[in-house]
Amino acid sequence: MGATAIFTHIRDGEVINIEIVCNKFPDEALVYALNVAFSKSVAAGSPPTPFNNFYLGLGEANRSFTATDRADNSATHPTGAGNGIHALATEFETYTEGTRPEWIPQILGDHGLIELSNVGAEAVYTVGAVGSVDINSAFLITANDKTGASDISTTRLCSGFKFAAPRTLIDNDVFKVGYILRTQSIT
Repeated sequence: MGATAIFTHIRDGEVINIEIVCNKFPDEALVYALNVAFSKSVAAGSPPTPFNNFYLGLGEANRSFTATDRADNSATHPTGAGNGIHALATEFETYTEGTRPEWIPQILGDHGLIELSNVGAEAVYTVGAVGSVDINSAFLITANDKTGASDISTTRLCSGFKFAAPRTLIDNDVFKVGYILRTQSIT
């Protein structure tokens, strides 16, 4: 299983940069995926309920994602409040959309290689009044609140991408994120 993101930077109606990046899955996403897919393997309690929606966020901090990164930004985080991905990534919030854009995938294949992708219906960010800001990363998460306030212990960080170089956005730029999740049969 793996994922790829396609980032498209548009200024004044012209595409000025496209970058394709492979992702990293944090432990909490892998454990959650296995528990949902194979719920009878959950040792205690009821199996996790699948999430209805997934959202994409952008980060300003110049840091790589780690296996132990978590979505939870609240006091219930194992190392305390302010240690969730919203804070660690320094989530970019100054875009005109009210919430993190939703990732709405379509199944693109079902024989040997299965892809879920929003390419063609990418998540869109319209940059507000920032002057200029460097964006260094993007992430897929299960909560839509771009302030991180609703990133609680039941929220999951699904994946994270770090750009090869910062993307400098200015007022009114448009930034699109296409996210492709792939699995492949071993037969």
